[in-house]
This record gives sequence, C-alpha cells and structure tokens, in this order.
Amino acid sequence: SSEEEEEEEEEEEISESPYTPSDYAYALTLSAFLSTLPPASPVTLIHERETSYPSVRRWRCCLANAVAGRENVKVEVLQTNTLHPLDTYLSKCGGKLPSSYGSFTKVFSSLPPPPS
Repeated sequence: SSEEEEEEEEEEEISESPYTPSDYAYALTLSAFLSTLPPASPVTLIHERETSYPSVRRWRCCLANAVAGRENVKVEVLQTNTLHPLDTYLSKCGGKLPSSYGSFTKVFSSLPPPPS
C-alpha cells in the first residue's frame, strides 16, 4: 500500500541522516523549552565553538534549527579553549593536523600574536 511505501521512505531518510536520536531529542527539547517563553522575552543561548567533534557540529545544526524563526533568541558563540581560532591552525598547516607537539609548536610559532 502507499502508506507502507511512505513509511519505508521515511525510514530510509532517517537512516541516511547524519543526526542521532539524541540530536533529535535535543532539538525537540530546546524547541519545547523556547516555546514556553513569552515571544517578546529576550533569550541568549551561549555555547563554546568547537570544530573537531562531529557530535558538536551536529548539535550546532540542531541548535540553528531549534531557534530558526525566533526573533527573540540570540545565539552567541564563544571560543575560549585556544589562543587562535581552530580554523587558523588548520589553514596554516594546510588542513593536515600536526602529528606531534613539535610540529604543533612550529605552526603555533608561525602565527601572529593572539588577539587580546
């Protein structure tokens, strides 16, 4: 039946998705929480920018979807765990991560002083 075919297509779409069930649960929980706030109530969500973990990149996508269309919600991204943005390190070493502390210090030494 066409109903069974639709269910199979939905299952295929879900299985090809890069998101995990916990990613969906996070997005739904955040959306539900935001919907309990008055529309005019300003909300600021702050999170740490981290590019190296796939789970965090998925989380940021879920966050973007959860706050989409909510004009009262502002998202701030902080980067406090490195002296330079991680993308700066990656671009300086041609996208290939240093394999030792010595090679990392060469990359680090070649960068300008960190912003204050």
